[in-house]
Amino acid sequence: FNGANWTGVGAATSGTIHSATELSTGELVVVGQFAELGGAVANQVAIQNGGTWSQLGVMGANDDILAMLPLSNGGLVVGGYFTSFGGAVASHVAVRSGGIWSPLGAGFDGVVTSLAQMPNGDIVAGGVFTSSGGVAVGNLARWDGVSWSSMGSGSSSYVYSMLVCENGDLIVGSQFVMGGVTYTAARWDGLAWHPFGQFLQASPFPSIGVVWDLIELEDGSVIATGVFDSVDGVAAEKIARWDGTSWFSLGSGLPGWGRAVAELPGGELVAGGSWTLSGGSGSNGVERWDGQQWAPFDTGIYQPKSIWDLVTLPNGDLILGGNFLTASATRTSAYRWDGAQWWSTGGSIAGLDASQAVVRSVVRMPNGDVALGGNFTLVDGQASAHLTFLESSCPASTTAFGAGCSGLGGLNTLATTMLPWTGSSFEAQANGMSTASLAVGVYGINSGSVPLVSLLPQAVIGCDLLVSADLLQLLLPIAGSVTSRLALPNTPILAGAVVHHQVCLLYTSDAAD
Repeated sequence: FNGANWTGVGAATSGTIHSATELSTGELVVVGQFAELGGAVANQVAIQNGGTWSQLGVMGANDDILAMLPLSNGGLVVGGYFTSFGGAVASHVAVRSGGIWSPLGAGFDGVVTSLAQMPNGDIVAGGVFTSSGGVAVGNLARWDGVSWSSMGSGSSSYVYSMLVCENGDLIVGSQFVMGGVTYTAARWDGLAWHPFGQFLQASPFPSIGVVWDLIELEDGSVIATGVFDSVDGVAAEKIARWDGTSWFSLGSGLPGWGRAVAELPGGELVAGGSWTLSGGSGSNGVERWDGQQWAPFDTGIYQPKSIWDLVTLPNGDLILGGNFLTASATRTSAYRWDGAQWWSTGGSIAGLDASQAVVRSVVRMPNGDVALGGNFTLVDGQASAHLTFLESSCPASTTAFGAGCSGLGGLNTLATTMLPWTGSSFEAQANGMSTASLAVGVYGINSGSVPLVSLLPQAVIGCDLLVSADLLQLLLPIAGSVTSRLALPNTPILAGAVVHHQVCLLYTSDAAD
């Protein structure tokens, strides 16, 4: 607008522009939900210079993220509708390593809806696709670090959920036809698929059910939630438990579609989904199971249209993601439960409009950050295409020090497997253990260097005790390794505290370490 007339700025966009600003250089920057602007590829954010539009920076995915998988090395795999990520072609699956995004192999010819990592590090992708780089894969594929390959005959429909169990088996919520029977969940034992339940929905009309989410509890049982009212002939309203032999209902079940379920530190369950003040529950999309009955689990500060995902933090707090009916300048699509009430995670998350921003996937990264993926383009008014991270202002961390001694099982090493967050447990794994040994976990406030031979004459010369022995644990190695675990109280006074940890080996033979 020049004061008298409106004129175009030479831009035809494939989507919606949410915000525009002029830089001190006179260049115009716009952000929104679009894949191109003025005929140029511009993934959610673009800049006009001299009348020409171009991509500004690397701003994430060009379409929705539906699934995320944190890797033990700090990387992150994402899957969804997108066909490019970070400005590069990425057919529905991409990986971040060392802060750099890249496609994961050839990707797929269809949408990736679920991701999981097997015990050996292989990645499994599920969704709605038929091939990867010309290789036939029926909605399920396995990445071995080099290429994608099929997993048996795969599934015959959309993959809703996947769970890797402690024993290494993979459970998938989809449709599998075996022996002429359609099952809604199946178990992969590394060689073949086996039935894991026939989930059915009788109302409003008979149909095959849907398993939206699967989790394994501390006791080894499996919880499934979704759209069903029976499983293997047992009445179960939208949620059920597998005890290793049979399926059972959990009380009266959920008042609406179940989309996500999580276990709290005390063993209680939290389920989220699509319902609003229905079934007489008085809850808005979230309920809690105390082992006997379901009860509302919200304080009414938000109005969810649907809860899509739940994740438990190390201290027992809970973060949920979804889409919400309440629209305001400070609205968000993710909330945090601190044990007493729900809070906004901080910052607004926006999409095409306030009611359409959706957080579909929430995962906790190894460093404690929380990744949120879904259908949104702005976070706190800044361009953030379908992916954002919540970072702790006081992150837990560990640093290795000293050198391991060599014993009968090889070089002794110690690595962190769970960071020391307050309210959780600090865990570490020691390797290089021999079969004829015991281990002692040593925790201390101070570090030092005391030769072990000065404490135990049979000790190996050159091996030192590097930690003040304030707390000792006797540990039993299994298959050459042992896991040490230290419970940490949920108190702010521990923030910033430093604890030293070492694992020492005791041989039952003549040798000592």
